[in-house]
Amino acid sequence: MRRHIVVDPTTGKIKGFINIVNSEKCFKALSHPLRLRILKILLRQIMYPRQLARELNISQQLVNYHVKILREAGLVEEVKRIRIRGRLTRLIKLSSEGFAVLLKAREEQVSTIEKLPKFLIEMIGGGERVVLVLSNPEPHGKFMCRGKDHHMIVETIFKLGFFSSRSNLLSVKLDTKVTEEDLRSSNVILLGNPIVNTITYRINEELPIRFDLERGSIIVSLLSHRTYTEEENGVIEVLPNPFNKDLSLLVIAGKGIRGTAAAIIALNKYPDKVASGNKYDSDVVAHVVEGVDVDCDNMIDDVVILE
Repeated sequence: MRRHIVVDPTTGKIKGFINIVNSEKCFKALSHPLRLRILKILLRQIMYPRQLARELNISQQLVNYHVKILREAGLVEEVKRIRIRGRLTRLIKLSSEGFAVLLKAREEQVSTIEKLPKFLIEMIGGGERVVLVLSNPEPHGKFMCRGKDHHMIVETIFKLGFFSSRSNLLSVKLDTKVTEEDLRSSNVILLGNPIVNTITYRINEELPIRFDLERGSIIVSLLSHRTYTEEENGVIEVLPNPFNKDLSLLVIAGKGIRGTAAAIIALNKYPDKVASGNKYDSDVVAHVVEGVDVDCDNMIDDVVILE
C-alpha cells in the first residue's frame, strides 16, 4: 500500500501518515474484531506476538494466525526477528499511523509541503525524534575547525518546524553537545563535512559517497567510482542511522562551505530529484551536486545533480 500524508487544511501541519485501503484482502483483514483490537494495541507500542497474546488473554497460536493475515494485507510489518529461549519470534508494528478508504481520488496541491523531500517528510512525520547536528562555531575536533554554515540551513529548519505537528520532536544541537542517547534515539540530520562536524567524521566510512580526508576532503563515490574535487561539490545522503539501524540518518555536506550551500539549495529546490535513487544504484538515496553561480554575483544560486 502507498503511504499518504494527512495535512490539517487550516494550519498546513502534518497530522500523520495513512495507508489507503483499496483491496479485498485489506477489507477482509479489517473485518474481524480481534484483528482491530490487535491494531489498536500496536498503535500504542510495538509488540511481540507473545505480548499481544497476554494483552488479549488468548493463545499465542491464535495471535500468530491473525497477525499473519494482517501482515499479508500490509497492515502490520515486521520490525526485526530475534530468538527468545531458542524460538524465533517477530517484533510487530503498524505499517502506518492509520488506514482510510478513499472512494474518489483528487490531485490537489496543499501549501508548500512538496518543497520538502519525501525522506524529510517521513523523518518528521513518523513520530520519532529528529536531531539536527550542527558543527560548533568554535575551533574543535581533530582538525580544530569552526562551523560556519549554520545560517544556510535556516529555511530547511523553518520548513521542518512548520510541517511538524509536534515541535518537541525536533531539536538542534552542536556536534560537541549532542549525546550518544540523542544519536541512538533519533533520526539524525548532519550538516557539514567530517572536517567541521565531528559526528560526520565518525560515520564517514559508512557513507556510500564519502570524504577522503587525506586528499583535502575530496568527495569519493563508491557508487560511480568517481571523485569530485570542486569546492562547489556537495552531497545529500540518506542511510540507516549507524547508531540505531531502525532509524534514519541524513548527511548534508560539501567539500567546502560553497559545496554545503549547493547541497542545501538542492534539498530545497529539487526535493523530488534528491529523494530518488542514485543513477548508478537506484536503491541508494545518495547524490553529488555542484553549485552554479547563475548571475555571476559570486553566490551559489542553482545546482546541477551530478549523480
